[in-house]
Amino acid sequence: MRNIVNGMIPKRWSRAKSAVSTAVTALTIHLVSGINLPVKDMWPGTCDPYVSISVTGCRKVKSKVIKRNVNPVWNELFAFNLDVADPKYIEVHMKVYDHDNYSKNDYVGELIIALEDLLNGKGQTDGCEPLWYDLIDNRRNKALVVGQLQVGVSVERTDLHDLNLNVLAATWNMGNKGPPEDLSHWLRGCENLEHALVAIGVQECSFNEKGVDGGS
Repeated sequence: MRNIVNGMIPKRWSRAKSAVSTAVTALTIHLVSGINLPVKDMWPGTCDPYVSISVTGCRKVKSKVIKRNVNPVWNELFAFNLDVADPKYIEVHMKVYDHDNYSKNDYVGELIIALEDLLNGKGQTDGCEPLWYDLIDNRRNKALVVGQLQVGVSVERTDLHDLNLNVLAATWNMGNKGPPEDLSHWLRGCENLEHALVAIGVQECSFNEKGVDGGS
């Protein structure tokens, strides 16, 4: 193990391969339109709706505001990466609000889409065909329908079997000293090695007059 030029790993370093099996799940939501939303602005007798979208374990996103329209058309796409083993437990929660410039935005209604109801036997959907969902006013009456949203949901899973990772690993014996805060100099000579992970282990020992007390 002399140098990197000859394809060798620098002293103290060893290289290993690790196989990982995982899956990537991509969720796409197509917010198409709404119909028969309630009037929230008494003058001019209309609504300025937008949609807040929450997905289990993901960030919250918002649609654009459609001005003065109780039958809005958004036609927006939202993409999420789901870090879950089984997407059937994921829910899409959509809330509609009426946007106001000078006061608090008014709640209109909401709906929940459970992915379990849409998935096929392979844990994904067959396309992204938009469906109509009832919008419910949960703050007043859970049975009160206050319009509908047209939404398409697509779930695609990509299985990554036996993903090979090159791992560089090394251990330093520090004696009775702690490791430095900056470990970058320990990586010199490894810059051109192809690796996905780097593992550094530090062994600390304490010494007395008779020898080594112990280590960890």
